[in-house]
Amino acid sequence: MTVNQYKEMMEVMTLGLTPLKMNIEMLSVFLDVDKNTVGKMKAHDVKEEMQKMQDDLRNYTVAEQIELDGTKLFRKEFKALTLGEFIDLEHYVTHGEIEKLLAVLYRKKYGGGMVTINYEPYAQVNLDYRASEFLKFDASKVVRIWQEYVNYRNEIIDTYESLFEDPDDVDELTEDDVMTAEERKTMKAQQAHGQFVWESLIMFLCNDDITKWDQVTELPLILAFNITSYQKSQLKKL
Repeated sequence: MTVNQYKEMMEVMTLGLTPLKMNIEMLSVFLDVDKNTVGKMKAHDVKEEMQKMQDDLRNYTVAEQIELDGTKLFRKEFKALTLGEFIDLEHYVTHGEIEKLLAVLYRKKYGGGMVTINYEPYAQVNLDYRASEFLKFDASKVVRIWQEYVNYRNEIIDTYESLFEDPDDVDELTEDDVMTAEERKTMKAQQAHGQFVWESLIMFLCNDDITKWDQVTELPLILAFNITSYQKSQLKKL
């Protein structure tokens, strides 16, 4: 199954279909056949194929290294993300754009061992092209990183909850939520909440100097949040 097929399956889960219709749609995508073909299958066969699909999905892993369009790419550690990357990833999670999330999280890598590991600069990534290549990629090797990232993202939101204006508006995503009909509702709430939160946070770090926007978004994520937390705590003391 390709990443594009996996993405289609995620979208099916948000349509609020009856269990029977959902199974038909899911199997149609998974087996890469017309849904009418699935609809003509015997109930026993549908159940058997659904079990095979679920078993297959459970066995999906996250490759540390892949080759995409002839280029070796490495999974970027979440702790190495920049503020700008985190903000963009929030947008991609909100909109279910798994291919763009993969394009951010799989990058060329330099160094290792006695040499500091560096990843290719985010600004140099042709995101749209790389994302289009990921849509054709083997889903079994990479898509589980979506769930792992969502878990990491939730930990960050919990840890730095005070940085967000209205933390009660931000509902957590869980591994189960990613594949449920509630996903879009939850994500839309997050999108509405986050529309200006990120701009406000960046301008706070910029000290309202927009010329420093790029410098701030290139800061390591944890450093940016720690600085913001410290500065806001100092302001409360004034």
